[in-house]
Amino acid sequence: MAAPRILSICYEPVLQSLRAAVLQTHGYAVTCAASQKDALDMIARDAADCVVLGFTLSADEQMMFIRHAKQCSSKPPILAMSRNSEVVRLASAGIDPLEGPAQLLAAVAELLAAPAKEPKVRAKSRSAAGR
Repeated sequence: MAAPRILSICYEPVLQSLRAAVLQTHGYAVTCAASQKDALDMIARDAADCVVLGFTLSADEQMMFIRHAKQCSSKPPILAMSRNSEVVRLASAGIDPLEGPAQLLAAVAELLAAPAKEPKVRAKSRSAAGR
C-alpha cells in the first residue's frame, strides 16, 4: 500500500522542511510546494491525498487557495495552519482551530480517513509552544 501523499505549502523553507520531516517520519510521502500556483497545479494533476497550508500564508491567502482548490477535479482535504491572530477569522469561515504539534498528525490522519465528498477543511493555530 502506497503512503498517503501530503502536499505542504509554506513560504518559509526551514518550516517547510521541518513539517515535511515530521510527516515523513510518520509514514507520509510529502511533496513541498513553494507557491500556491505550484500547489494548485499539483492538485489538478491529482498529486495529493491531503494538503497542509502553512501559517506563513495569511488567512486571506489561505481562503483564496481553498476557493481555487475546490474548483479542481481532485478535491483533497485541506489542513489550514494559521497565526493565532487569524484563528478567529478562520473559525468564522467554518474552520476549526487546532493546538499543538501532535495534533497536526492527528488532523492529517482524520482528514485522510474521512469520505471524499466535499473538500474538508481544518485549521491549526500556531501555539506558543510550537514557535
